Amino acid sequence: MTLRPLKLFFLAIGVAMLLRGDLFAKWAVRRHRQRSADLRSGGDETYFEERRSLATYPLFAKAGLWRLLGGLLVASSIGTLLTH
Repeated sequence: MTLRPLKLFFLAIGVAMLLRGDLFAKWAVRRHRQRSADLRSGGDETYFEERRSLATYPLFAKAGLWRLLGGLLVASSIGTLLTH
């Protein structure tokens, strides 16, 4: 069994993050706001203390951080493609 298509998928996602980190940052902010609003309006928590963790931990909303993550994903994807 080969994982080559999965490696290529991760490479493509990494390139997208690297080039358009701002879109991923906006998506993260939108998802965080929607989930917080849902919990405030009485929605069930997916895991224990989800509401507290949304309020406590910092949001991954800077484009530069998404670009860094994309660069790491690209590098690791290329590395795995070249080694196998």
